[in-house]
Amino acid sequence: MSKPIAIIAALIVIAVFVFGFGTRISLSPKATPHTSIAISLTESNFDAEIEKNKGFMLVDLWAEWCGPCREIAPIIEELVTEYKGKVHVAKVNVDFAPKLAERFETTSIPMLVFLKDGKVLDKRLGVQSKESIKTWVDGLVAKNATP
Repeated sequence: MSKPIAIIAALIVIAVFVFGFGTRISLSPKATPHTSIAISLTESNFDAEIEKNKGFMLVDLWAEWCGPCREIAPIIEELVTEYKGKVHVAKVNVDFAPKLAERFETTSIPMLVFLKDGKVLDKRLGVQSKESIKTWVDGLVAKNATP
């Protein structure tokens, strides 16, 4: 690579980091753009949390740098309160839990996964309205409730 091209490439990398990603990347898996009251699932606590929180669970797979993930985050937080005692609500930061993202066959984020006793019942991709999520979740609960 010629010297001018190498210098330009280095400047582009620096500019992208400083202006594009530098303020959004966090080294902490707990870092969120807001304070979450949802269950935080990680690769190390996933099985224990699923066992502890039997029944229905709505899982939000997200990343801190993802604009659509930040857009849906307040809705997910509202659902924690609204579904208390009926559906557990959890979040997985895919940047810090790549094996969980792979386990759920994550192709895009945000991705919502609905579980019953740790088994995937259905998935949804992209930003959804609160009403759409509630209709989806309520339908899955009704269809999969134990008599």
